[in-house]
Amino acid sequence: MTDAHLSRDAIGVIITEELKRRPSRAADHETECRLLSIVLRELAERPEGALQRLTDALVELGIAGSAGVSLAEGDDLRWAAMSGARLPSGIPIDAGPGGGIGSRSELLLIEPPADFLPGEAADAPVQEILLAPFHLQGRIAGTLWLVAHDPGRKFDGEDARLLASLPPVAAAAYRAMPASGGADEAARREAEERDSLLLGELQHRVRNTLGVVRSIARRTALNSRNVEEMAAHLDGRIDAFARVQAMVTRKPGAGVDLAMLIEDELVAHAAREGMQFSLSGPEVALRAKPAETLSLAFHELVTNAVKYGALAGEKGRIDVRWSAADGRLDFHWEESGAAAPVREPDHEGFGLELLRRMLPYDLKAEIEVEFRPKGLSFGLSMPLEQG
Repeated sequence: MTDAHLSRDAIGVIITEELKRRPSRAADHETECRLLSIVLRELAERPEGALQRLTDALVELGIAGSAGVSLAEGDDLRWAAMSGARLPSGIPIDAGPGGGIGSRSELLLIEPPADFLPGEAADAPVQEILLAPFHLQGRIAGTLWLVAHDPGRKFDGEDARLLASLPPVAAAAYRAMPASGGADEAARREAEERDSLLLGELQHRVRNTLGVVRSIARRTALNSRNVEEMAAHLDGRIDAFARVQAMVTRKPGAGVDLAMLIEDELVAHAAREGMQFSLSGPEVALRAKPAETLSLAFHELVTNAVKYGALAGEKGRIDVRWSAADGRLDFHWEESGAAAPVREPDHEGFGLELLRRMLPYDLKAEIEVEFRPKGLSFGLSMPLEQG
C-alpha cells in the first residue's frame, strides 16, 4: 500500500484484499491461549505492568519482531509500552495512509511504513506494520502495534485474526494503569467499578484455567497406556481447551457461541460442513464454565468419530441439532454411515468418563450415550444459567 491519499473506505478494502492474497497459516489457538494466559496472569497479579507484558509476550512468542502500545495524549500517540526494536517516540493521531488512525476501529496494514513514521528512525528496518486501535467510551485510548523487520516475514490473515482479538485486552490493561496527568481521569473514575469486577473475574479465570489443565493432564495420564499415547491425547485436549479460552477472553461477558464451539472442533479435524456434518439450532451464548466443559466433550465426540465412527470413512456424516427453551439446552449428536460397525469399548476411557460422569457432575446434565452400528448417538439436556 503506497498511496497516502486513499480514502479510508478504500484503505479498508485494500487491507482486506492484500491479506487475502497472501498465504495464511492455520489458526494457532495454542499460541493465542498462551498469550492471553500470560497477560491475564499479569492483570491479576501486577496490573500496572500488563501493557508492557502484553508487548513483551507478542515478541517472545514470535508473533512480531517488535510490538508496542501507544496511548492518545492530545494530538499524538505516545508509547506506553514497547518491546523489540526502539521505534520513533511520537506518532500524530492523524498520521498514516488516509489519515486519522485514531478514528478507526478496524485493523490497518501499513506497507511500506516510511511515510508513517516521521522523525526518528527505528533501531531496525521496518518492513510493515499491523495495528489495531482500541477505544474507551467511544474515544480512542490507544493503538496496539505489530512490527515486521524481516523482509521474509509478511503479516497474514492469522496475524490479523489474532490482533483483532486483542483490543479488549489492551483496553483492560490500560484501565488498570496508575492514573497519570495525561490520562483521562474522568474516564478512569467512571470505569473504576467495572475494572474491579473485571480484575476479579480475570483472577478467577487464571486460577480456573490452571486447575482445568492439571485435571486434564492427570486424567489423561490415568487413561493412557504409554507416554506416546498420553502425549497425543493431551495435545488434542489442551488444544480444544485453548480454543475455548480464546473465545471466552476475546469478548469477556459476551458468552461463547455454541455453534462456533462445535464447528471449530469439527473443522479442526478437517470435517467439511454440508458434506460431513450439519448444525441446526438457535443462537445460544454459553457462559465460560459450561463452554469449557462442553468444548472438551465435543473434542472427545469428534475424536471418537474420526477414529471409529462417522468420520473414519468417506461416507459418514454427523448431524447436530439443539434447542433452547425454559432455561434448558437440549442437544443431540447423531452419527450415520460409519465405515465399520460401532461398538461400545470394553474399557471406559477419558472420553466416556467425561460424557457419562463429568457432564452430569459439572453441568447438572442428563446424558444419553448409545453405540449404534452406524455411529454414536449422544444426547444432553442441561440448565443454561450456570457458570
